[in-house]
Amino acid sequence: MLARNVWRWREIRRISASELAKRVNWSVVKVEQVERAEKIDLSLQDIDELAIALQIAPVDLFRNEVH
Repeated sequence: MLARNVWRWREIRRISASELAKRVNWSVVKVEQVERAEKIDLSLQDIDELAIALQIAPVDLFRNEVH
């Protein structure tokens, strides 16, 4: 769910994986791993940083539907 929602919100916001990586100070590889659910050991700080970068509430990364 998290992986799909990171990708969906990034697409909704029209942000490239490279731009998201810059916003959260990660490598593009890490962003892509998160979106493919290959990177699942994210900290709460990582979740907060993703949410801030995507301009959403952290809980939105765990919702079944993107509103």
